[in-house]
Amino acid sequence: MMVVAACWLTGCGGNGARAQLGAEKPEPEPISVATVRVEETSKTASIQVTGNLAADEDSDVASKREGIVQETFVERGTQVEQGAPLVKLDATDELLNLAAGEAALFEIKSRLGLTTETESFDVEEQPEVRSARADYELAQANYARSEKLFREGTINKAEYDQTATQLEATRQRYFQARHVAQQLYASLKTQKVRLRTLQQAVADTTVTAPFRGIVSERYVSPGEFLMRGAKVARLVRIDPIRLVLTIPERYAAEVRAGQKVEFTVNAYPADIFRGEIVHIAPALSTDSRALAVEALVPNPEGKLLPGFFATARLEMSGASRVLLVPLSAVRRDREVGRVFVVRDGVARERVVKLGEQVGDKIEITGDLSSDDVVVVDAAKVSDGIRVR
Repeated sequence: MMVVAACWLTGCGGNGARAQLGAEKPEPEPISVATVRVEETSKTASIQVTGNLAADEDSDVASKREGIVQETFVERGTQVEQGAPLVKLDATDELLNLAAGEAALFEIKSRLGLTTETESFDVEEQPEVRSARADYELAQANYARSEKLFREGTINKAEYDQTATQLEATRQRYFQARHVAQQLYASLKTQKVRLRTLQQAVADTTVTAPFRGIVSERYVSPGEFLMRGAKVARLVRIDPIRLVLTIPERYAAEVRAGQKVEFTVNAYPADIFRGEIVHIAPALSTDSRALAVEALVPNPEGKLLPGFFATARLEMSGASRVLLVPLSAVRRDREVGRVFVVRDGVARERVVKLGEQVGDKIEITGDLSSDDVVVVDAAKVSDGIRVR
């Protein structure tokens, strides 16, 4: 019993246990992973700038006439076409003036014997002129006969002078009739111009949209009295919309009209919008030493709104080579990433700098080349692990 206890206390058979403890652990089996070759591609040189969106047109529409607001046709957010009515003023006075002008025009046309707008005016065909001309022609004939009879001694000097006086009187009446008819025709043309002015006055009682757009704000309500030039509504056009960018001085010489620009806005972070530069400031800002440029951006759905902050990429001249890997091949740590290059069946960690995302891939910069093969899913591996 004592021997057994001693043996149990001292660990009989300890050589076998030590042999088991000293045995080497077997290497883990390589894990199966998907790999992909690093892609090398050409990239157009570009710069990243910031800016804001602004309406293509932004107008406080004003009334050309004074008067009382009779009716409004729009509310905030109403889409209108060019020429659509926004506000109507009371046109009672203007309509009465127009009716009086039309009556005056009809009176003059009646005196001239003009019944249609296309009928031409001939002063010799006016009734007063025709009558005066007939009298003048008769006096001419009488004078010719009297002159002959006077030379023959058939009539005396008094009779001859009477026919001469009659001739001069009819001549004056004829030319006076012509003059009056021509004055009346000039009055007709003046009245037509006045009538167009009165028609415009009636038309001006309706304030219309100067361009196709959206009503941003309505300033008046029915019953208000407006002075000439008073604002009635604010109208903006956002299709296309303007992207106003600030270009650093060192890139100012490379900016030109027609350049393409891509940008994103915080409201739609997953969407990329595109436009084209159309306006370039003639000088740099003295405060920021930067160049202001404007791009026009199609906005048919109205998603982009004035005031949005934009982060844009502007293509510049020249190109460079960049490396691309799948997004899943990168283990991110802010602007730094880690990829795992497979060499001789072992995944080796490489620290890389991250660039722009291109679809489901991302640009990387580091100790890599297009000959390297990386693990597609970086979350599955660590540095030094065996893979197959």
